[in-house]
Amino acid sequence: MRLLTQIKRSAVSLLLAVGLVVPAFSMPAYAVAPNLVSNGDFETAASGGPQPANWFQDSWGTNTPAFSYLSEGHGGTHAIRTTITNYQDGDAKWLFNAVTITPTQTYTYSDWYRADTTTNLWARVEMQNGSVQYQWLKSFATATTWTQASANFTAPAGSARVSIFHVINNNGQLDIDDVNLTQQMTCTPPAVNGLANGDFEQACSDSPTTPAGWQSQTYGPDPVTYSYSTDAHSGSRAASMTTSSENDEAGWTTTIQSPASNQRYALSFWQKGSTYLYTYLTFNLADGTSKDLSLMSAPATLGAWSQYKDAFVTPAGTESIKVVIATSGLGNVTLDDVALLTLTNQTPADFTAGMVSITFDDGLASTYTKGTSVLAQYGFKATYYVNAGSLGSTGFMTATQLKSLAAAGHEIGSHLYHHSDMVQLDTATIMNELDGNKATLQQTLGTGYSINSFASPYGSYTSGDIDTVMQYQASHRTTDGEMNTKANLDPRQIHARLVTSSTTLAEVKAWIAEAKAAHAWLVLVYHGIAPAGSTDPAGELGFSVTPTQFKNQMSALKASGISVQTTTAALAALASQL
Repeated sequence: MRLLTQIKRSAVSLLLAVGLVVPAFSMPAYAVAPNLVSNGDFETAASGGPQPANWFQDSWGTNTPAFSYLSEGHGGTHAIRTTITNYQDGDAKWLFNAVTITPTQTYTYSDWYRADTTTNLWARVEMQNGSVQYQWLKSFATATTWTQASANFTAPAGSARVSIFHVINNNGQLDIDDVNLTQQMTCTPPAVNGLANGDFEQACSDSPTTPAGWQSQTYGPDPVTYSYSTDAHSGSRAASMTTSSENDEAGWTTTIQSPASNQRYALSFWQKGSTYLYTYLTFNLADGTSKDLSLMSAPATLGAWSQYKDAFVTPAGTESIKVVIATSGLGNVTLDDVALLTLTNQTPADFTAGMVSITFDDGLASTYTKGTSVLAQYGFKATYYVNAGSLGSTGFMTATQLKSLAAAGHEIGSHLYHHSDMVQLDTATIMNELDGNKATLQQTLGTGYSINSFASPYGSYTSGDIDTVMQYQASHRTTDGEMNTKANLDPRQIHARLVTSSTTLAEVKAWIAEAKAAHAWLVLVYHGIAPAGSTDPAGELGFSVTPTQFKNQMSALKASGISVQTTTAALAALASQL
């Protein structure tokens, strides 16, 4: 299967610190922090009735809740119980009175629980401006015996108080005891541009198996293993994660303090692993609100270190940035040398207008027989990334068809001579593939025809592979799922979005509208154009769109009025604005 590194990012997250290796170097220590929750062991009853002091009950939605103050518990003689019957929607829970917190500081919540259904942790955050925010922290599986639940919580900028509650939102029963909320204190590793311990070399004595300033973060029910690894890109430490299924999001997270507003930065790090990763940011703003931004994804590297780098501009009023580097794939990822780089601001900050490029990978015959007439109808020119080794094979374009495309003004780009995964090739083989493909395409199209553009087969590459590609080509296109803005435009890493049979017309229209509104460059990636259920020559289902889908998408593109250019033409037009 082609490697699809364009992914949908989960915006909810939870924090779980698990480590495997104890660092053999000295570390600053956390101070001992008090439990902020009064009567977290439920041993003190309220004066007004059979319920614990400092706790109250809450529920909403269509269900029948019941609350009990138990005369047995995990660590003492009392606990609390929440039961729901007749559930349709909503939830029920016990809450402790909100406690004062310090903005941007990290807190650890824990309790002991028993439950016959899945339960969740939520934080109710009271902001200094009087507003209230809710944050989902973590879900927990059923537990027939007392089991500890824990999660980390970072207080957002502008926060004042918090109450964290263990909630049931299903028919079932939940018991909790020994609730604890403490602030992580003192251990503050040096920061560069507000990003602390990007090389992962420091840990704190309170948590020696976790890099200081970082937390592990999981969303999903299946086990994830986090390790403080000695397999480093530089120095002696790195941060690793290994997933057991594709149902989870696993990642490492940190918070960058006091970045400049309206400033162009790049997030850079080195990574390697057997599955893809992606990054997203949450900008915490001075008014108590936040904004999310997805950065690019990167493919698996199969053990080779690869540099990740993507640029962005902070919104006005930014006080801190939560960084999440995560995967939803099955496998392992190791991170090292994370850095926030200050870049020169651009004036104006955006391109003058949005733009779209239509690209086709693999040189499939269907893109010629079923696509060119549609492109001609709307006056569009496309870029075709071709494997010369497949020309004339069953299901692929002929040399005559390729020459016809070039004569009509479409761009012909390179996709290696064979459709090979570059990550699995050595540098010499990649150079031979690039040389051979360029020579064969120019032999077909004429020695004067310039082959400027390249797209990675399978969307698979390392930064070292891109270094090799850029010795032969003027640009490298990915399938990383993002758009190209003035802030992040990079010929080495042209962002693109994959269009498949499952991509709806509404999605394509929304992408076009997004590009117009943001004055961004949207690159669309197609493979084949074939009726539903057809199989491409390589035997891969799902990557072709139907003729009707393609025509409707091109019609929507035409109706939008946005400029449509080939990859090289678009890159030249936008580069002139930098």
